[in-house]
Amino acid sequence: MLAETLNDPRRLTMLALIGAAAVFIAALISQYGFGWRPCVLCLWQRYPYAIGGALALGGLVRPAQAPLLWGLASIAFLANVALAAFHSGVEFGWWEGFASCSAPDPGAVSAQELFERLQEVSLVRCDDRTPFLFELTMTNWNLLVCAGFAALLGRAAMLSPRHS
Repeated sequence: MLAETLNDPRRLTMLALIGAAAVFIAALISQYGFGWRPCVLCLWQRYPYAIGGALALGGLVRPAQAPLLWGLASIAFLANVALAAFHSGVEFGWWEGFASCSAPDPGAVSAQELFERLQEVSLVRCDDRTPFLFELTMTNWNLLVCAGFAALLGRAAMLSPRHS
């Protein structure tokens, strides 16, 4: 069964779609069901799910365009891998995030300027590393699963028969 799935572009696509839908729904449940508020970068990481999912679904509906659509869906998930890698680096403190992601260094500004900046800053910081499962954050897991979705859809695109 596994060999059949790994060599069937439609099954690979369905596997990626079901997985992506499950991850997207889990993110919404964690936000609205458990009150885990996402930061700006977390929200940005949701867009490739919608784009990649729509493209992958389009390939199932339009078999003649499947290789192209699945290839583009794979690229959308790879873009999310890059975004999650950037966000992971921010969480680990390897580099700084955007101004809208982090609170300013309180020692570098006056109390008045700090207060003014805090009014503009999102209350959820992108550099706040909160382990979720096995000491990895949701961002770290997102990087891994999106790499998997990209691989599944890339393989589906390569295996799909080309139509003229």
